[in-house]
Amino acid sequence: MRAPSSVVLAPSPATSGLSARHIVEATVAITAVVWLFILSGWLDVAPGRPITSRVDVIFSADVSRWLQGLDGQLPIEFSLRHPLKWFTILPLGRALVILATPVFGHAAALVLTGRLLNALAGGFGIACLFRATRGADGVRIGTWVALSVYLLFSSMAMVALPEHFGISSGALSLVFLLALRFDQPGQKTKVMLPTAILVGGFTLTNGLYALGILATTFLERWGIKRRWYVPMAAIVMVVGLTAIVALGARVAGRVRGQRSQVMVTTNLRLIRHPAAAVVYAVHGLLDPVVAPSLHLAAVPYVPGNAPGLTLEPLHVGGYGRMTAVAVIAWALLLALSIRACFRDESGRRILWLTVPWLVFNLIFHNLWGDEFFLYTPHWSWCLGALLLAGAQRLPTWPVTLLAVPIMLGQLVTLVEFHNALRLM
Repeated sequence: MRAPSSVVLAPSPATSGLSARHIVEATVAITAVVWLFILSGWLDVAPGRPITSRVDVIFSADVSRWLQGLDGQLPIEFSLRHPLKWFTILPLGRALVILATPVFGHAAALVLTGRLLNALAGGFGIACLFRATRGADGVRIGTWVALSVYLLFSSMAMVALPEHFGISSGALSLVFLLALRFDQPGQKTKVMLPTAILVGGFTLTNGLYALGILATTFLERWGIKRRWYVPMAAIVMVVGLTAIVALGARVAGRVRGQRSQVMVTTNLRLIRHPAAAVVYAVHGLLDPVVAPSLHLAAVPYVPGNAPGLTLEPLHVGGYGRMTAVAVIAWALLLALSIRACFRDESGRRILWLTVPWLVFNLIFHNLWGDEFFLYTPHWSWCLGALLLAGAQRLPTWPVTLLAVPIMLGQLVTLVEFHNALRLM
């Protein structure tokens, strides 16, 4: 008699549980949006400031050019790297600027719109990761601690700045959520194909993430065992990416001249300086969480070599005492999180959806890209997903114990970003 009774009573708790779940997720989304909006203001994104007046003020970010696009000051042209931006984000931003101008004035409306769009996209992405990694039995205290660490990631600076990186980060996080929610081959094909077009439209190479997930569906249908996926992916990433980058640079050079951005930012570090590429790859796992110290350097492809804040060239070290302790604590927490995810099937699925994309970006940006940290939002969400998923599986005490020095180091880094931009 007890079993039927529990079945009859089940709908009511389930309904209230679903309602509470939605409230929690909405609270996380709103908190993330508000935080990113505040963070962009903290990073000196305001009318008349250097970061909104010229490009490459910090990490070679094109904040001023992005705002010009929102303002309709740039001619509409096809962009191979961001093919849909002229038909999606920029028109939306332009409409918001027009609506906000009578209230705030044109200059303030433009900057506020840029900040708001990135806060919405980035906050949406954070909410997607939270939804994807939270357990069915509720959110543990360690997960809230991990979420606080994720919100303080140094790469959140790039997510918050008015540029395409926050939008890309949000879109990739959505793909991750959809891949977990739609696991059946038929569903995955219907969802991932249009998603790949949308995400690739924001940033061309990011479309490969959704296409890669779609490709695994076909590999499974063809009977190829999963143990062959890793060596196949490694060959494609190293050989294929090198060929694509080299060919793309050559084509761009012929079409747009020797100073085309594709050519200038092709580094081929993995081929020319493999030892340095290893150092950069390690930084790729650490710097999105706690970045090393900034310094001023001339940007070589900007007329007049205008100085900008940079982390380049990356090398072993570069951290202060507090940030060094934070980096060590982060390395331990990441290792514990990955180990915890290995223990169950849902955790292994999260690893499968994050680690290959993480490796792809560490290889790709050792072949192409000028400022390594600039592109961290393309993969820092993977680190965030692993952190949140691991915290959901780990005891609360190690997560909290390691999170304290990490967050102290993160605060030091964000304060350094703020102070450096204020002095520009």
